[in-house]
Amino acid sequence: MSEWVMKSGGHWLLMVLLVLGGSVARADSSSNIRINGKPMTAGQQQEYAQTYGSYPVAGDYWYDAKTGLYGIMGGGFMGSMNPGHDFGTLPAGASNGDTGVFINGRELPAAEVAFFAALVGQLQPGRYWMDAAGNWGREPASETSAQQPAAKVEPKSTPPAPKPKPRAPVATADDPRLVGVYKGETIAGGDTGTYTNTQLNWVFQPDGTVLYGAISHYSASERDYNGDLEWTATGNTGETADRGRWSAADGILTIQWDSGERSRFAYSFYDGMLVYRNPQTRKLINYYPRIK
Repeated sequence: MSEWVMKSGGHWLLMVLLVLGGSVARADSSSNIRINGKPMTAGQQQEYAQTYGSYPVAGDYWYDAKTGLYGIMGGGFMGSMNPGHDFGTLPAGASNGDTGVFINGRELPAAEVAFFAALVGQLQPGRYWMDAAGNWGREPASETSAQQPAAKVEPKSTPPAPKPKPRAPVATADDPRLVGVYKGETIAGGDTGTYTNTQLNWVFQPDGTVLYGAISHYSASERDYNGDLEWTATGNTGETADRGRWSAADGILTIQWDSGERSRFAYSFYDGMLVYRNPQTRKLINYYPRIK
């Protein structure tokens, strides 16, 4: 058994999986569904329905094919679909951003910059790339910008001393901020038309005890080539309840479960939520709003 056990499951995009579909039983008029400024064709709607189990609802959306993120045109991201759909070029102004921070060509609004900064650190104005797994980095300088002559800077006799960078609060041993009750979820689905929603609960007690509970609900359906619903089923797939002891030091949460397994997470707090990341790669695992 490896030292690091992901009890929450799912990668960082599945944590907010919300698809454009509703309970629409037929393809809508292509003029009523626009993605990245272009009408969605009947063929694209049919392919969407086969993938996600329902037709998309009318609206004007943007979609990032590299990450799978999407949102209403003019706003920030609402959730994630599968990456790689051919829905045209993502407009730079899709979210009406004004921060100078671009990810895959889209300028982010201030709320998104704050969200990503809590996960990966402060983002300076510039152009970045990101993929569906949460990997990211700065885009290489373009040939055009490389050909621009550098601005002339007059040398100074004594360079100014660099300003110290502000440091985020450092988590201490047995961090009392962790004490509380947190609730989250993961949503997973696939081409089979089966979707599973798992409700997750964490309870960190002052005496060092931790309780973890999860229950999964599923829905399954199948449609024919015309989009008509042939059958559907719902139910619970399983329930777990684990108990253990927790300790925290230097931003790393360690849980020794009564079963003998051990879990380790890099953790932080953002806007009333407990954020878990992989302690080695720092990729997001999931986030849990505090409910008590």
